[in-house]
This record gives sequence, C-alpha cells and structure tokens, in this order.
Amino acid sequence: MLEAEKPLDWYVREGMPVPNEETWRQMIIKVQLIMSMVKDASGYLGDFKHLSVQHELAVVRLFPVGRKKVLCIVSKPEPESKIIGLIREFITRINDL
Repeated sequence: MLEAEKPLDWYVREGMPVPNEETWRQMIIKVQLIMSMVKDASGYLGDFKHLSVQHELAVVRLFPVGRKKVLCIVSKPEPESKIIGLIREFITRINDL
C-alpha cells in the first residue's frame, strides 16, 4: 500500500526479496506517473478502476484507494482465480488499516 511518497504497509511472501529504500522510492515515483497518465483518460474512458501491467516475470496491479493511496500488487503471472484470492486478502488488510 502506497500513500503519496511512502509505503504504508506491505506483505512479502517468504523467500521474496524486500525492496530497499531507493527501489521503493523509484517504484513509487513510477506508480504515481502511471496512475496520473491513466486517470487523465477518465474523461474519455470513464472512471478508472485499476491498472494491470504484465511483465515476463511479474504482473503489477494498481488499485486507487481514496485520493492519495494506491494498492500495488506485484505477483507472478498466475491464473486469474489465484489473483482474486490474493486481492481479497489485501482488501481485508486495507480495511484493517
């Protein structure tokens, strides 16, 4: 979960590397840029729900939460059914914040 320029909370599965401070900073800047570009198209495409970007080794999903918060999920490319369960887990965590 990102807010403005800071990671608020994160969950990393065992065995996955945790980004260092510089990597977090770069990721947040890039997420802010992508989100602003996509939101600019809302006048033409309608309300923005989420953004999904698939790389060779990972899928990145960005969900706006309120005005300044963004839920960022980075996962391995998997069937959608597994991702839905992961999203539900994160929604529970968000509601607990």
